[in-house]
Amino acid sequence: MTTAAEVKTMVQPLLARNQDLAFAGRMLFVRPVTHIARVIELTRNTGRTAFTPFWGCTFLFFPRSSPTVRWTSRLWYDSLGIWNTTHPDHQRALIETVEANALPVLRKMHTIDDFVAFADSGRPFFDRWDTETLRGLVVCAAKGDREGAQNAS
Repeated sequence: MTTAAEVKTMVQPLLARNQDLAFAGRMLFVRPVTHIARVIELTRNTGRTAFTPFWGCTFLFFPRSSPTVRWTSRLWYDSLGIWNTTHPDHQRALIETVEANALPVLRKMHTIDDFVAFADSGRPFFDRWDTETLRGLVVCAAKGDREGAQNAS
């Protein structure tokens, strides 16, 4: 499993090229971080140097019991198979894949409505943002939608 230090080394060129990114733990955050966290996360995987990159978002205006990013998609690079910190092409491929697939979408997301549209986009494994009553109520309340919050409860 990759260490946080290995992940940090892997993302250094990406941080240097994209001044709006901040790194913490195993996550890159698109700044500014407000009520929506827009992230690229490099999770542990089997094998000493393997990792799996995901990108997505989650809202921060509700108490959370874990730092899990709820709405994520995996980043794929066709010819590489399992991502690996020691493979000579993986750092370059990670930069290209993040900049081409994740950052354009994440950088457009600024409001709760943008988050709702992303969560409702129909991407594989995405729950609709309002599938849980409490979550729907909280999102509507955060948007100032009193009627929607009342209907969600």
